[in-house]
Amino acid sequence: MGFFAFIGIVVCAFIVVQIIKPFFNSPNNTGGSNSSNPNRPDSPSTVSSPIVPTGVDGGRRGAGYYQQQAEDYYHRGFRKVQQQNFQAAINDFNIAIQNNMQYENAYIMRGFCKVGLREVYSAVDDFTMAIRINQNSLPALALRGLIVSETEGDRADLISACEINPKNGMDYWALGTAKIALAEVSENGNLFESGMSDQLKAIELGFRIRLN
Repeated sequence: MGFFAFIGIVVCAFIVVQIIKPFFNSPNNTGGSNSSNPNRPDSPSTVSSPIVPTGVDGGRRGAGYYQQQAEDYYHRGFRKVQQQNFQAAINDFNIAIQNNMQYENAYIMRGFCKVGLREVYSAVDDFTMAIRINQNSLPALALRGLIVSETEGDRADLISACEINPKNGMDYWALGTAKIALAEVSENGNLFESGMSDQLKAIELGFRIRLN
């Protein structure tokens, strides 16, 4: 694993924060569904309703078909994220979610794409939905935490993310992102180093993603 790949992953954590900060400092932001109500994102009014519950064709096929469709579109969307084609990726994640309304990672990655497109309030909806599916969703807590820490100064999600044991590359990336964000606020060098270590572990496990 190359040095520059590592730097790219670490820089991504800073880029997420830097995308969010100027957005909330702008008096003209129109960042999505909650732009008129930037309150605590886990309130019912800030969560998008599911698209459809039984697949794109009304549920006429077996459950296995929809699950496979969801996975196929998710992986296709993820490849587009790696190419920074966020809008096209969102379209694929939409279909994945249509086929599996409980697809935690599809909500997370759709939210990530929305952050890349500066649609941060709508991104919160997706992260919140992922947390409703899995209250220990480390990536969703970390990414929602970045936004909430800017809107309200509430770092509870970031702290919660740091208390969860990572299970895969995405988790390690999210954990590192949360630690780096907290380290930036607290000026905690040890926490920053720990976050960088987690980002490196994400790379070792094959998770590569960037916004720049």
